[in-house]
Amino acid sequence: MISAWITIATTITVIAMLLYTKVRSDAVFLSAICVLYVSGVLDANEAFSGFSSQAVIVTAILSIVVVGVQQTGLLQWMVKNIFGHPNGYPKTLLRMMLPVAALSSFINNTTVAMLFCSIVKLWAQKLGISPLRLYIPMIYAVLMGGVCTLIGTPSNLVISELYSEATGKTMNMFAPFVPGVICLVVGMAFIIFMRRLQPEHNAPESAFELTSDYTVELLVPSDNPYIGMTVAEAGLAKVNGGRIIEIIHFDEVISPAENEPIMGGDRLIFAGRIEEILELKKTHGLVNAENHVFSMSEVDRKRQLLTAYVKIGSSLIGSTLGYGTFQKEHNLTLVAVARRGERLDVSPREVKLKAGDTLLLECPPKLKFHHEKLDSQLQFFDSSEVVNFGSGIIISSIIITVMLVLIALNVVSLLEGTILAAFAMVIFRCCSIEQAMNSLNWRLLIGMAGSIVLGMAMQKTGIAEEMSQGILNVCGTHPIVVMAAICLIATLITQLVMNVAVGAMFFPIMYNAAVNIGYDPFTFLIALMVAVNAAFATPIGAPANMLVYGPGGYRFSDYMRIGIPLVIIINIVGIAAACFMFPLTRF
Repeated sequence: MISAWITIATTITVIAMLLYTKVRSDAVFLSAICVLYVSGVLDANEAFSGFSSQAVIVTAILSIVVVGVQQTGLLQWMVKNIFGHPNGYPKTLLRMMLPVAALSSFINNTTVAMLFCSIVKLWAQKLGISPLRLYIPMIYAVLMGGVCTLIGTPSNLVISELYSEATGKTMNMFAPFVPGVICLVVGMAFIIFMRRLQPEHNAPESAFELTSDYTVELLVPSDNPYIGMTVAEAGLAKVNGGRIIEIIHFDEVISPAENEPIMGGDRLIFAGRIEEILELKKTHGLVNAENHVFSMSEVDRKRQLLTAYVKIGSSLIGSTLGYGTFQKEHNLTLVAVARRGERLDVSPREVKLKAGDTLLLECPPKLKFHHEKLDSQLQFFDSSEVVNFGSGIIISSIIITVMLVLIALNVVSLLEGTILAAFAMVIFRCCSIEQAMNSLNWRLLIGMAGSIVLGMAMQKTGIAEEMSQGILNVCGTHPIVVMAAICLIATLITQLVMNVAVGAMFFPIMYNAAVNIGYDPFTFLIALMVAVNAAFATPIGAPANMLVYGPGGYRFSDYMRIGIPLVIIINIVGIAAACFMFPLTRF
């Protein structure tokens, strides 16, 4: 009994910390594992069995296969030859969602989302469409496509492994394929026909379309001839290409500034075009403010401008970069800030950052590849890395095709197939050993391991049995009603918590409920796979959603407006498709 209460408290604490704190998810799950072990709920083998889980190992090895595919340029080549110049918004959505969903069926959906964020942005500019009208449909296609195979999303891997442990039977890699494809077709049709639900506000990139147009900060030297005059008298209130926003006397910020007298050491903040505002250095004897950058001609050739987005949960939220050590620690300078597609006309150093804010940064080349601490704070999409197309495309395509065929035909197991493919990627130099090791997403792997352990604790302590019995007491014993009730609860939670965790925690509940009413749990678990991946209503239910939250300048309501009806539709279709493909059978 005590063990059950400890497990309940631990599970609630994990969910609360993931929702309401900025603590890293891997640290949260590691702490949960330690609590369950130290308290005696699980022994050592059970507590740390998640790290030897086949689902975790397959996910890790697949990341090596994926990096080989990426480095050879296979994905980019496919996109280049699949995307075209469709006429009309509906055709554009269809042309984009089909290849994205297909790739997501075999490659981790977060990886696919990261790749296509940059591609979709450039493609949208070419077509004259705002990227934010494509980002959400792209992410939804990624999430729906991932359901179609066991390797498309980590939650499917976890559920399939737990099923194998419980029954001794192995799920085929394409077990959820037909229900997944049916849900995908219905989901894409809904997105296309209900396109009016798409947000219409500006994309953040529009604020920085011209990198010459942003906030400029200039300093008044102590010998400036305009000292003593007001800003207006000095002719600085309105200037060619811009206007003054505020003036900073020491630590005092004054706005409006037109009638403020100018003193030596003042900082004048302008908004407008760089080239024209910088003429004030010549005409009015102003100089560059310390640590601020205004145009690429003024910075070291070894530095560059990059666009980044403040992640949900970032410790930068609520802070002002001008008063901390963040810029100095990472050797970068904040040049401008945009929010929901509009450049903020205030000094960048004074802006209190919010999730999704777009930052224009001056920094060293490949900053994001050398500062791992930035990964939890900012999401970069600009990249100076150019993939060279060559013979590696043919090699990597052969490797990935052979892997999928061998696994599909049960010639090798899922684990064996991914291991062979990963070795082949390294041996044939599709990627280096260093790239392979760097591809491992330890935060995801630890989160998966911790989720599996939590599910195990719920099963061992009888919580899953009690919860499934409670659902049966309320819903009766009709299999479809029971299936729908559990899927509904799981879907609600997956809007707020990682789908891997939800899949691991709800597996024993769904499994026990099916067994208790005398039905084969296989159909129930296929429906659960669909439910835990229907994270469409919020930006925090899946990592892929968060990747476009900042770039799209979205609000929570943007996800809810189109996501809530889509969640309902996909759950109904998912349950119906699972029952159609795998008719309910009694033991």
